[in-house]
Amino acid sequence: MDLAPRLPLRAKKILELGCGKGETGKVFLSRQPRADYWGVTQREDEAQAASACLSHVLMMLPGEVTVQNLRRAGLFAPLDVLLIHGEYFKALRREELPALANLLAENGQLLCLLDNGGYLPHLLSALEGKNGADGIFPVEQAAERLRDADLEIYSTLSLHPGGETEKHHLALAKSEEMQGFIDALGKLFRKTGRQARVELLASHYLLRCGREKPERPRLSIHAMEGEALVTARVRVEEPLRALAAEPLVESHWEEKVLNPALDGNTEAKICIRQRLSYHDLKEAREQLGWLRQRGYLVVHELDDNPELWRDAHEKNNWADFRCVHGVQVSTKPLAEILRQYNPEVAVFRNELQELPERRVYALETLRRLKEENTEYVIVFFGALNRENDWQEIMEPLNEAAKRYGSKLRFKVLADKPFFEALKTKHKEFIGRNDYYGGKYVPYEVYVQTLRSADIALLPLHDTSFNRTKSDLKFIESAGHGAAVLASPTVYQETVRDGRTGFIYRDAQSFAERLRLLVEDRTLRLDMAAAAYEYVRQERLLCQHYQERLDWYLSLWERRQELDDKMMARLRDVEQAAAAKKE
Repeated sequence: MDLAPRLPLRAKKILELGCGKGETGKVFLSRQPRADYWGVTQREDEAQAASACLSHVLMMLPGEVTVQNLRRAGLFAPLDVLLIHGEYFKALRREELPALANLLAENGQLLCLLDNGGYLPHLLSALEGKNGADGIFPVEQAAERLRDADLEIYSTLSLHPGGETEKHHLALAKSEEMQGFIDALGKLFRKTGRQARVELLASHYLLRCGREKPERPRLSIHAMEGEALVTARVRVEEPLRALAAEPLVESHWEEKVLNPALDGNTEAKICIRQRLSYHDLKEAREQLGWLRQRGYLVVHELDDNPELWRDAHEKNNWADFRCVHGVQVSTKPLAEILRQYNPEVAVFRNELQELPERRVYALETLRRLKEENTEYVIVFFGALNRENDWQEIMEPLNEAAKRYGSKLRFKVLADKPFFEALKTKHKEFIGRNDYYGGKYVPYEVYVQTLRSADIALLPLHDTSFNRTKSDLKFIESAGHGAAVLASPTVYQETVRDGRTGFIYRDAQSFAERLRLLVEDRTLRLDMAAAAYEYVRQERLLCQHYQERLDWYLSLWERRQELDDKMMARLRDVEQAAAAKKE
């Protein structure tokens, strides 16, 4: 069960009762490296494994967990998160739960993970005369205990096993025989078929609670993804997943649609349209009407210069940005462009969700020596639509390739013309023709390739389009330990020239800096280390995601004002379109 996304990224002190081998804590610490993560387990083998990845590990039987024993072990309040697994929750004495709850900070959370006794495999096992749901603590009884401890329950989430197990159970639940069984259960317990299916397919329940209810509305954020392959992960999915770990916040995303079935009874509702365009003004009015009728404010998410689609935007008089309540973008230059169409624009930079493990370069060198009996430097280039940006550096690249021979190697993603222009046999194109014609690779392949490189090339010519781009490739390179050689466009804002990377101004300075990076291993590794530290200190999602929550809530507080202004812009757009026809 992947619980790490359920923990609020702002948490700095966490106690997990039933930590197992520390899997949840390990993932969480990659997302919040400054956290002090305590794990408790009753098994020696688990404690040994968890000690390798958590800040502190204690061995205690479920019945031994008391505030007094935790303090004796060196754990003191306040806690930002207390995560309790079912076996430990079940063993807690009634008087001990309030004492543990008092360890929480003012805005801390207690998360209780319980097995679902009504999980489909449990029911089927019981019907077959096998072990069913023995020893499972009922969620209703758990909720009662939590309330008795003066805790406010924010939500009860149904969690699913994921992977092939979940696919199998979904297929089983869709079978004709099982549909009848589910419908009968629903009628028996006065639940809809959908409610019954959710409960039957949930392997666990996660109760989220705190000492007091936040003084803000319950917020639901739904995203319609227009570009799900590349940009949605960093611009939509990772931030919304982080927000959903906060009290009274839920989030969902789907490709190009908003599912009415997810339209809950939350007080505040935000719909994010990610890189989606209205076909015409009629569609704009219809979609806005549908969303406004259901109580949504509408936000457009964009991370690229709209000039790329100027013809389409001019056709509907830039309604994609005018006929929404607000716009969110990735850079300040992009915000300036969008403010001419909508004054309500927020900038949320691209950040890394996880801090990768530090690279051990010495081991990589030993591996290269073992495999090929020689040292060499790998240069990485991976970007789309950069042919106009790399032309001036190709000649010095080829000169370097000739000078260093097999000691300089290249790995190229996406850009086949760049790959073909390299005059060396020591090069590798990463990509498959059967996967988007080689233009894209799965993100895991991109990361793996970048992490194997010593130097990353980040060329961007100084154009109005390029100035609106983000520095995501720099922070990805920095996180994965590749020293960057970058253009001043975009990257001079964050790359400290000579400290966290090199900035080149022309072909000559590119050639000089490339030579230094290839020949001076100490310089290269020092730059990579400084850039990694910059990302750790300043460019992780955990350090910035709450800015989005604050903005969404501010939109909601001003919803009537924003709605009036948005409808006025829509009328202006329609009048302009009518005048153009005349």
